[in-house]
Amino acid sequence: MSLVKPRTERDIRVLSPPRAPSRSKGPIDTDMVMGIVAKLRLVTAPTRLMILFLLAEHERNVGAICAELDNSSQPSVSHQLALLRHGRLIEARREGRTIVYSLTTVGQTVTDAFRKLA
Repeated sequence: MSLVKPRTERDIRVLSPPRAPSRSKGPIDTDMVMGIVAKLRLVTAPTRLMILFLLAEHERNVGAICAELDNSSQPSVSHQLALLRHGRLIEARREGRTIVYSLTTVGQTVTDAFRKLA
């Protein structure tokens, strides 16, 4: 068995085995990864995840969410809603003196993904 020694750059390219195509479509977008991690951190708290599932059924005010969650106080639920709102998973709108919360499209996507995992 004889080994062929490459003599030129062209010979090196010809004799080298082909590389598997890269599955990545370019360099990893660090900002995108950090955004995903931030969203996942928001929904890893059980109370916040339950709030997302409740809002996936239909929009609700903080009192209705507290009633569904049983042992949660209104200030605690309001704090969780504020975190979800700042993470752009839910949105709030005013109806008279009541603030009604609903999922954003991102919140709906996250909720759908977690339902598939269950």
